[in-house]
Order: sequence, then C-alpha cells, then structure tokens
Amino acid sequence: MSTVVDGSADTGPPSTDEVIDGFEDGNLTPDDPRFFTWKVEVLDDTQERSDGQLSVAATAGHDGQALQLVWQVQEVPDGRVNHPGVMLVMSLITSIDLTAYSSLVFAHKYEHQGTCQAVPLVTLSASCTGSDKRLEASAPLSPAWTATTIPFADLQSAGLTPTTREECLPQIYEIDLRLEVSLSEGDCASGTLWLDDVALRL
Repeated sequence: MSTVVDGSADTGPPSTDEVIDGFEDGNLTPDDPRFFTWKVEVLDDTQERSDGQLSVAATAGHDGQALQLVWQVQEVPDGRVNHPGVMLVMSLITSIDLTAYSSLVFAHKYEHQGTCQAVPLVTLSASCTGSDKRLEASAPLSPAWTATTIPFADLQSAGLTPTTREECLPQIYEIDLRLEVSLSEGDCASGTLWLDDVALRL
C-alpha cells in the first residue's frame, strides 16, 4: 500500500533521496541529467477533445515553485468503453536499474473545480524494455499539499505483455504519473495537479 504523509511546507526531499526534479530552476528540464524534459501525453485516442498544459509556477500555501498540470479529458460518445486521462512522462536517456531504490516520492496537490469528474488516484507506471511491459501502483490524490511515497514493492504487472518486478525493474526506460478515470459516454474529467520534490528513494 502506498504511504501518504500530510505536510504543506516545501522542506525538500531527505538527503538519502536522489532528486529527479525540485523545479526551483523554473523550467521543465529535470535536475537529474538521466531524464529528458517533462512532457504531458493524452491516454486515449480522442486528443481533439482532450488537453493538458504544463508549466512551472508558484502556488499559495507552498514555498518555492512547483510543476503545474492543468488538464481536461472527455469520453467521446462512440459506443466504446474508453479510459481517457493524461500522464506526466519522465523518459530516460538510457534505461536504468531501479532495484537499488525502494520507492518514488513526491509532494503533490490536486485541485478540482467545475462540473467534470474528479480523479481519485495518481498511478505510477514504470515501463521496461520489451513489448508493452510495465509495472503500476497507485496512491490517493489530496486537495492539500501532501508528501506521497509509492513503494516499488507495490508495483504489479499492467501492460499487454505480463512481467514481474524482478524482470522489469532492472531495465526501466520511462516513469509516468497517470491520471485516468472510467467515464460514461460524453462525460469529462479535469483538474490541476501540482507536483514538487520528485525523487527516487534508496
């Protein structure tokens, strides 16, 4: 189970963490040189009805700057069951071995307004080399700044091709944070996700 600890102050990650990005430089280039620039992708095939915008900005109740993702997706009436959503993509320049690490940690806040549905969970998705092999685990989203830990021991096979932690973790080439929800025909989901102090914990 994912561990969640409340906290509004931006105290930064512990010294034992390897920081991926703290966003204090004000741009979308991670502090960790092993990663490419942050980007957002849509999880369904209806991109003309979906949107996600990334920026780095300051927000009330939190010291320093953070990554801001403003997004909305819609289930287009097409007679099919889709699972629209967006994901923050952390692509690696070359694959890395995550077996030396215990978890992914980050601070976050999820804001929701309007008539579209809120999303209850954020899902860590770790993709390894191979044909759609990936591992996933989820944690609850919080409306207040919260420090979240997703242990790698919680990761389970989620791709089209089954895999195991023992096979996949030594060869990770992408780490994503997914916001995904099951919607009825014509419904939408939306929100603003703030993210800070993203790190790999030893």
